[in-house]
Amino acid sequence: MYSKKQICDFEKEVFANLTNFGFLLDERQLGVAVSGGADSVSLLISLIHLFSSKKIYAITINHNIRKAEETEGDALFVEALCKTHNVDYFRYDIPRGEVFSYADKNDCGIEAAARDLRYNVFKTIYIEKKLSGICLAHNKNDQIETILMRFFSGGSVDSLSGISGKRDFYFRPLLSISRDRIESYLSSQKIQWRTDSTNEDTAFFRNRIRKRIIPFLNSEIPGWQNAILNLSLKNSSDSEVLECITQKSLLELDFLLSKEEVSFLEEKFFLLPKAIRRRIIYKAADALLIKGRLPFTFVDSVCEKKIVGTKEACGIEIFCKETRVFVRKKIIMATESGFSVIIERNGAVETEFANFSVTYFENFSEMGNGMFFETIISGEKKELFVPKLQFPFILRNYQIADTVLSSNGTEKSVSKIFESWKCGKNRALIPVIQEMHSPLGQIVCLWGSLFGFPNWIVKENS
Repeated sequence: MYSKKQICDFEKEVFANLTNFGFLLDERQLGVAVSGGADSVSLLISLIHLFSSKKIYAITINHNIRKAEETEGDALFVEALCKTHNVDYFRYDIPRGEVFSYADKNDCGIEAAARDLRYNVFKTIYIEKKLSGICLAHNKNDQIETILMRFFSGGSVDSLSGISGKRDFYFRPLLSISRDRIESYLSSQKIQWRTDSTNEDTAFFRNRIRKRIIPFLNSEIPGWQNAILNLSLKNSSDSEVLECITQKSLLELDFLLSKEEVSFLEEKFFLLPKAIRRRIIYKAADALLIKGRLPFTFVDSVCEKKIVGTKEACGIEIFCKETRVFVRKKIIMATESGFSVIIERNGAVETEFANFSVTYFENFSEMGNGMFFETIISGEKKELFVPKLQFPFILRNYQIADTVLSSNGTEKSVSKIFESWKCGKNRALIPVIQEMHSPLGQIVCLWGSLFGFPNWIVKENS
């Protein structure tokens, strides 16, 4: 339990971090994102104590990706907390299924989709309410977990700098404060918080880091956390230098941007250090608003030597013409098609390439509960039963980043499965069935038998 002095020290550290990040309190309210968890509740309470309740504007987002009673309970908890402390409060409910639909359309994970949609709401509220900034509750543990996640994913100097204390109008004043200190701060004041049930789900990469990797490092490598945080500071300094060089190089390269393409001088580009060349390719993709991160191996190969022919990845194509390098959004030919639909009830489902009949059965012979599909392809009736699948779910076409779970619990690339099937152009038409009851939104079936290939059905799905 914390003493009064420790509570005061906690709040002083929050204030000092805000000041160090350049925050200046003015006549406007300060926004704070509150989910109901210990981190965001401690942030809300400390800001109330520092600036008074009238200066705080709480924002909570219901993503609707967990069970309705849990997400609704979180939102109601935050609302009651704000009323108790006389804090202005705004709640936004993302329609159920929208996060999954966004992830599908933008070829990204569920967590990334939820983050994008959440930040869109934050930006709108920041502008409409004319807030002085918005505080987010990332803490010291989040920082360490994030750096480890990025390290194991092959992160760059930029990404290994960790979470920034300030970016645009966002401030993160808890970054130097551990989760243990946060919980002690609240417990000492007898303030409750909510616990997200998905925090225990080790299907999430972050939770595997938290539950398995970090306890091992704590037991085997004393002082490793300080080493990780020092690495973050070093990378942040290096990143600033590289960014300055890159910005100067963009001017020398005659970096030109139009709606659909970026171009720059080829000869000068290949005279630059390779690290700067890679950053320029990433800058070009960012300028074109390309969703998803270009694979390092692709960018590295483009920067290796003179570009011959057209290089393609993640919705862009890179080629040389006359004296310039062009980075262009890939043009989708009319012969390429896509489909995606959220299915919420029994009945007929129409897509751009076929119509389906969908029926939920309980106790379907020895296979138990699940979803039964029927369709006609090239005059032939096709049927499929997916055990345990429930409404709502997504029926869509394949995306390049798709993975499914193997029988041993490891992830397997759908691209590699299709390669083993030798399905060629039919891969764009093979339906992918994705559940919507877990935050991961896992793929539970690849309906290959429509075109004479095997079906991939994940046996244990929710």
